[in-house]
Amino acid sequence: MAPISSSHDKAAPSKSAYPMNSLELEILKLKTQLLFRQAWLGQAVIVVNAGVLAFVVWPTTAMKIWWVVTCALVFGRMVMVRRFNAAGQDYDVVLWCRRFIVGATLSGVTWGMGYLLMGCDAPEAELFFGAMMMAGMVAGALAILASMPAAFRGYSIPVFLAVTGVAVFRAESRLEWALAFTSVVFLFAMLRAAAYLHETVHESILMSLKQRYLIEDLERTSKEAESAVRAKSQFLTNTSHEIRTPMNAVLGMAQLLGETKLDETQKRYLGILQDAGKSLLVILNDILDYSRIESGKLRMEKTLFRLDETLTESTSALVVEAAAKGLMLSIHIHPDTPLTVVGDPGRLRQVLINLVANAVKFTAAGSIRVEIAPLLVEADMVELKFTVADTGIGIPSEMCQIIFEAFTQVDQSTTRNYSGTGLGLSICSRLVEMMQGKIWVESKLGRGSRFYFTARFALPDYAPTPGSA
Repeated sequence: MAPISSSHDKAAPSKSAYPMNSLELEILKLKTQLLFRQAWLGQAVIVVNAGVLAFVVWPTTAMKIWWVVTCALVFGRMVMVRRFNAAGQDYDVVLWCRRFIVGATLSGVTWGMGYLLMGCDAPEAELFFGAMMMAGMVAGALAILASMPAAFRGYSIPVFLAVTGVAVFRAESRLEWALAFTSVVFLFAMLRAAAYLHETVHESILMSLKQRYLIEDLERTSKEAESAVRAKSQFLTNTSHEIRTPMNAVLGMAQLLGETKLDETQKRYLGILQDAGKSLLVILNDILDYSRIESGKLRMEKTLFRLDETLTESTSALVVEAAAKGLMLSIHIHPDTPLTVVGDPGRLRQVLINLVANAVKFTAAGSIRVEIAPLLVEADMVELKFTVADTGIGIPSEMCQIIFEAFTQVDQSTTRNYSGTGLGLSICSRLVEMMQGKIWVESKLGRGSRFYFTARFALPDYAPTPGSA
């Protein structure tokens, strides 16, 4: 038996003085448990059938003594079953398995002795009845003892040796010769059936253990991954916070320096310093937001706000930047859109600023259009669709499916023309999910892009006044 690769091979599930790896021992343990679990039924059948032979079919003194011996053996095996159950999980698996095999063999020998006592002088009809009972006992034991072939062999072989031996010894008719032949064939068939059934039981137990090990490994790996994510998020949070504090001081001092008397060269250098500082601050904020989202510490607010005001606040600074590049930035709100909603205006603003800023960054000429339209309006909720369309450089089709993943950028070369961490769209995706919406993009390379996202907001108790901007 080839052991599967698993961390569970490091420790055996129970004690054993025999050299076995943990998988083999675990399989043997489950098989042994199956044997003892079904032992009560088998012993009850033995007592009843033995009584039928001893007191009904062949009521002789020898057979009655045999019945007493059989009952004593059954009692001993039941005591063994009780001791096994009392042992719990701390027992020698191999030792108990061998005890059961010995008990099953003694039971088979006892039944064989009973048939010898009955069969030598019994009438032919009772001889055949006894043989049928033996066959039935062996067939019934097949399901009970299939998990341990040695136990089934120890039980069935003595029984059919007795049946065959009696039939051959008497040999008074062709029926008795037929009985001897049939008993041999039946024994062979039972042994083969036991082997096939054992293979099925063994494979079932093996698959069950593999599944359990895989689940345990998956749970352990998942916990390790979650721990690693928490550690990473904590590191990113602490690091970005520690860097952002002195960076704010740098920008503040740069602003104060800009208010002093400077020549043109100094002003140009100061402008470069301020732009670089602001860019770094944006990157730090992205990292901080991403780490908060990953660690589950980001919470959505529920505030009453106006969509038109939030949209204006989101694009006000970008309008100037777009105009400097010769771009036209327009905003369109569908007349049926409820303007007063309840949600997190700060996170909505963050998504809009990121998408519009990307549109301005990647558009050299043309226009940028921001649209809001209702998809679903109910008594207490509205689902809105936001669109940010540009006439920029576009996105390759193979990148449209992955740009919302963390640290992913369309241009991943070391000499790319556009800076950034690749976290912006990932953050947008997670924020949109927290607003019970989804985000996607449609784009053609060189012909611009259209970013869409949906979001759900609660409605206030009063009806909003529709409008447009």
